[in-house]
Amino acid sequence: MRLVMKLVSPVTDDTREFRELTRGETYFAVGVSHENYRLIPDDGRPALYPKYLFDVVDRGIPAGWRLDEEEGAYYLGPIATSRPGFYEDWYGSDPDQPAQDAARDTLKRTLEIMQADADDVDRAIIARDLARLPPRCIE
Repeated sequence: MRLVMKLVSPVTDDTREFRELTRGETYFAVGVSHENYRLIPDDGRPALYPKYLFDVVDRGIPAGWRLDEEEGAYYLGPIATSRPGFYEDWYGSDPDQPAQDAARDTLKRTLEIMQADADDVDRAIIARDLARLPPRCIE
């Protein structure tokens, strides 16, 4: 799913809020929930951002994604990154370095798989996202 950031803040357009995103930049969603998109921002740290910040320019969903629903909420994303606690491991919320390394390697491999099956435009965006990931993820 390809997105373009349309504004910084819906009220003030304050560039200090969401400063890790670039207005007018195209991003590739690596997850979608009922309220947010997860993407790789300019700083390379995958995060959730409110849907109102973006225009969707391609609604295509990559192969290998699954939908999880619960009590009116949903999450759609790659199977490999959809398990509970995956992004907590990625960020190292629990000081478990092997779990963090495994999560980072999984995200890298997941992006590489999506890139291989993507069209030329998405392939270029995903290549940029891979380059943005922290060094441990691209060794």
